[in-house]
Amino acid sequence: QAINSFVEKRQKKVYKNIFWVVYNGSPNNPTMQAWGGNGVLTGNDIEKVSAYVYHINQEQDTITPAKGGAAPQGTEHVWEK
Repeated sequence: QAINSFVEKRQKKVYKNIFWVVYNGSPNNPTMQAWGGNGVLTGNDIEKVSAYVYHINQEQDTITPAKGGAAPQGTEHVWEK
């Protein structure tokens, strides 16, 4: 079961939200830079990153704090499919 807690929610669908944050960075966390906006990653690269993050967030079991993972950050969201 995926933890759906995100610091940034800019889109209604989780995949699009991941793409948005990787491209634009995070207004709430200045250490999360705009990888697409600053030209470090291309749109194609961001698509691959988004697919990977989506996979580990939505399709794999959550690594809970009891299993050695970090506690969720942000607020929990219900994403459109």
